[in-house]
Amino acid sequence: MSMLSEAGTEVVIEHGVVAGEVLGLEVARVVDEDGVAKLRIGVGAHDREMFKMLHGDVSTIEQLQKVVNTVRKHRDVGAPTHPLNLLAVERAARSRAVMAPQSLGLVSLKPVEPPVARPNLKDAWPCCAIGTDADGTPTVVVFVSGVDLEAVPFAADARDRLAPAGRLLIVTQQRNVVPLQKQIAELLAQPAEFLSA
Repeated sequence: MSMLSEAGTEVVIEHGVVAGEVLGLEVARVVDEDGVAKLRIGVGAHDREMFKMLHGDVSTIEQLQKVVNTVRKHRDVGAPTHPLNLLAVERAARSRAVMAPQSLGLVSLKPVEPPVARPNLKDAWPCCAIGTDADGTPTVVVFVSGVDLEAVPFAADARDRLAPAGRLLIVTQQRNVVPLQKQIAELLAQPAEFLSA
């Protein structure tokens, strides 16, 4: 974990997986190989395996730093379209919000694991964070990419797990919010709010 932090990644722990992310994109992961924790560099399982084949069994801080720098230039806001900024869009939104919680009207925000583990790196999957607003009210924030009809139930499960009495914000682009989602959000005992990312 110290190597991940030193290289400039955001250390994220979800469902027992320790990963290093750059603006929401996983670039390294700690894996268990025969009872030994090893740092594996790469975006996804196939990339990690290829990196290991090309660079050997021991990952160095220099190797990780090069990957971090390459990924960061493609993930920065305003970067031209590239495969590296088309993945994990919802996690990129979470990363930016954690760095600037005031953009969501919050005073603090930190990543937390979602109620269900993400199945893979390539498919969009909601991610979560928890923070507080100016009144000190716990606020669960769920970041969603694309039109996701299960976003509200997913978010409700996240709030029940993290802060049952807290506020619930669902962050996505306005064009991704369909009327059915708003209706479902209003039916919750404590309605969810939608915010545009």
